[in-house]
Amino acid sequence: MLCGYGRVGQNLMRYLNRFHMKAVAVDRDLVRLQEASAAGEHILFGDSSRKEILVNAGIQHARLLVVTFDDPRLAERILHTARELNPNIRVLVRTRDDTHLDALISAGAEEVVPEVLEASLMLVAHALMMLDVPFDRVIATLRKTRRERYRMLQGYYHGDTLPTTDSAGNPYRLLHAVTLSDKARGIGRSIADCALRDVEIRAVKRHDKTLERPDEELVLEPGDTVILYGPLEAVEAAENRLLGG
Repeated sequence: MLCGYGRVGQNLMRYLNRFHMKAVAVDRDLVRLQEASAAGEHILFGDSSRKEILVNAGIQHARLLVVTFDDPRLAERILHTARELNPNIRVLVRTRDDTHLDALISAGAEEVVPEVLEASLMLVAHALMMLDVPFDRVIATLRKTRRERYRMLQGYYHGDTLPTTDSAGNPYRLLHAVTLSDKARGIGRSIADCALRDVEIRAVKRHDKTLERPDEELVLEPGDTVILYGPLEAVEAAENRLLGG
């Protein structure tokens, strides 16, 4: 079952048809409904978050539910309704980025596909293959990145013009590097003792080494560069605690 029948939904339906898999789409665009129905597509009109619409579409017997549009809040409502009607259904959700990834997973999505991160991942794959990295290693890297929920691709260093919130006002998570001087408050303390809130320490760069996912017992030293990951306000607060400003 497909929730949404825009370009992404229609492309998915074409491939499902090619593999002789029966599917039905639900969409709220009447013009699209008329066009697709005239072409013989199996599409129903309605709001996918409503129980009666999902029942009419056959949610009780569906093996897979795919939310093809980028509306995380609506996707969460669909997930809750779908799980109520069919607890065993597998759910795949499309989003623009990773802002709502954890919330959607918690709501019951088995897989979340953030477009921006997938585009980056495909660019990485093509670049590696053009540099003669063996195909099996490239595929293994893609699978590992997806299995870890795109962790390696999450976060980026913001520029002057990059917004800090999405269209719904939710904060983007960003990377920020903090280098500790001799007088920094965090020197001589473990990461746990620094009590940083709502941020993740992605790495600590010490001399010519990068300590990824450092243990909370790691004691910070002068010259360490701490790579923070989180919402802007939390990152700023963490920097303040580390430096003592």
